[in-house]
Amino acid sequence: MKINKSDVFDNISAVAIKKIEANSRRTKYCKNEIIHFIGDTCNCIDFIVKGSVEGEHIAEDGSRMIVRIFNRNEAVGLNVAFSSNPVYLINFVASENVEIISIEINTLFKLMIEDAKLLKNILKNLSDNSIRIGSRVKNNFKVTIRAQLLSYIHTLYIQQKTNPIVIPISKTKLSEHFGVSRTSISRVFSNLEKEGLIKLDNKNVYLSNVLKSKF
Repeated sequence: MKINKSDVFDNISAVAIKKIEANSRRTKYCKNEIIHFIGDTCNCIDFIVKGSVEGEHIAEDGSRMIVRIFNRNEAVGLNVAFSSNPVYLINFVASENVEIISIEINTLFKLMIEDAKLLKNILKNLSDNSIRIGSRVKNNFKVTIRAQLLSYIHTLYIQQKTNPIVIPISKTKLSEHFGVSRTSISRVFSNLEKEGLIKLDNKNVYLSNVLKSKF
């Protein structure tokens, strides 16, 4: 399993490379297959050894926007893995057939302590990646409650593959997840229903053909 061509593993010790190779797994994804959903917990760092991965955001109008493309030898997940709330902030989709090597976070952390060069490379990658994504988000859209809710609905639609979709948590929990008031969540749901994009029936959300076509 050859991974030392990645910038993250540049000039680290042979011992560290062997430990990484012994404690990682290789996974293949087909084009357009979702690798991680927004809101999923980040348990591993994914290093792309073949193909490319798109980080996508579902905009307020339901349209899809590419936040960033991760190419061969780049890492997915480093920007959230060591945070207090390690969840993916966007969806990650295979833009072509992709092969990924995944390393569990605690394993990588132990190796970072043992190898100063690896630690430095990881910190550099974190900084560079955060700047790229932050600049793109800032320049292209402001993430409103409506946009977050539409992205959440989009994720559930892909996961459940049904119409209606079922919201698995209460509006109170949903408001806590987005860091807004329950009233704000209810207002957005109501506005989407008035616009004819959805129809609410308790926890069931019926998607209009217009909204589904945007997904």
